[in-house]
Amino acid sequence: MEDIKYNIIKTRESPMLLVFRIFWLNIFFNFIYMAISLIADNSEIFNNEWSIFAYDSLTLIILILLQIIIIWFLILQWFKEYYVLEEGYVSHKKWVFTKREQKYSTNNIRSIHIKKSFRGNMMEYGNIIISYPQWAQTAIFNNISNPEQIIYFIEKAGKSA
Repeated sequence: MEDIKYNIIKTRESPMLLVFRIFWLNIFFNFIYMAISLIADNSEIFNNEWSIFAYDSLTLIILILLQIIIIWFLILQWFKEYYVLEEGYVSHKKWVFTKREQKYSTNNIRSIHIKKSFRGNMMEYGNIIISYPQWAQTAIFNNISNPEQIIYFIEKAGKSA
């Protein structure tokens, strides 16, 4: 019987980017709340105390619920989008509401390189760009943690296939 070897590596976008997005989302919602409160305080419509209190409370509750929904969506999107490296191909799987999968062969790769931003250098993530001789376009895997290690596995999978 033939000895079958399954080397599957699953990777996804850097978790630091998820934390970064949630941080900026929180700051954005704080500014929105402050702006709405400032407008309500200076408005003639909301002069009595009860309506200002109710308006501020209602605004805060709505913004917090909206922020929770968006954060939940960001985490779900991060969790459900990943890359799978197997012998012979790399696939990009993405499914939040609909399931999509793109497969890229690890054979016949013309070039493979990493593009990192300043923040990517500090946090150890970057984009992996794969060019194929038969395609006019390239395959781009965005914001991958430890891209040097992933490139090593892609090249290894291409040689063994």
